[in-house]
Amino acid sequence: YGILGVSLFSTVKHSEWLNHHGNFMDFGWAFITLFRAVTGEAWNSIMHDLMKNEGDYFREGSWCTPDDLFDTSTEESFNTLRSKCLIDTPNSCMQTMWGWNVFPAIYWVTYILFIQLMVMNLVIAVILEGYEDGKPTQESEVIDLCVQLWENHDPDHKMTLPLSKAMQFIHEVIEEYKKRCGDEKKMPAAIEGLTCHKSPSGCDLDRIPMQYAKYFQLQTSEDGRVHWLYVCKQVLRFTCTEYDDSLLKEIEDCENNMDKRMLSKLGKLESKRSKMLGFQEFAKEHGQVDLRAQVAATKLQRYFRQKPREGNSSAAMSAPVGGLAPSASGHSDVRATPSS
Repeated sequence: YGILGVSLFSTVKHSEWLNHHGNFMDFGWAFITLFRAVTGEAWNSIMHDLMKNEGDYFREGSWCTPDDLFDTSTEESFNTLRSKCLIDTPNSCMQTMWGWNVFPAIYWVTYILFIQLMVMNLVIAVILEGYEDGKPTQESEVIDLCVQLWENHDPDHKMTLPLSKAMQFIHEVIEEYKKRCGDEKKMPAAIEGLTCHKSPSGCDLDRIPMQYAKYFQLQTSEDGRVHWLYVCKQVLRFTCTEYDDSLLKEIEDCENNMDKRMLSKLGKLESKRSKMLGFQEFAKEHGQVDLRAQVAATKLQRYFRQKPREGNSSAAMSAPVGGLAPSASGHSDVRATPSS
């Protein structure tokens, strides 16, 4: 628009509003004038000055050079205009199209529609975005609550908890969040049913029901500790789905079927955030194992350990007592058996 303005209006006679403060003498001044117009300052007044014809200037007691005489295409005409000082201080009339002076109106109306309204929409979008960013969200409230309650379980700020305390922490955060929101919904079965039973080694994973463990995407270290990042993410999974087991399953299916490119971008973003929290160093030092895999492996180990015992007990029940074998007549025959 600045280049077009210079081409159309650079030689037009200055008037009340088209003056040395706002004009199209060169691209710099055209840019400044258009920037003023974006703010709504006097663009219509400049447009009216550009729409004046010879009769309007005559009524004002002034004059302008007819646009057909203001010709610089030949050396002779250029020298003529320069001799009359019309090159340094041009005062031509606005060029017309079939006698109609329509260029200023078309130029300014389209500029205001396309540029000013676009800038206005941009300003509105920035204001709305700032409002949304400043507005507390469910996710931010849950994370703030996790940070607040975590200090009660981790006073030394190690950023990790044993698995049993991590389960207790998840239950505590969800209960507190429900109280603050006035939510009277029943606690989901996955949270109520998932309790970590104590054992000499810390937590008896075999006693955790698999139907509840499958909803927990917790990564535990080799020594049975869980990082704050995974605990907080698990709380978010429950609260953002409003404790609906079907929605948890839907989220898991969505993650499994996600586009590889999008999955790669999310992985890089998560890796960056994890590095800021010091999680990567913790994972390298202690290793990470999926809780669901641990529970399943523990149950399989318990099953295969009990199977030989059950076989031995069945064989002992079916063996003859005291070496007595029944005879065909129904009486027991005493037979010598080899000693152990």
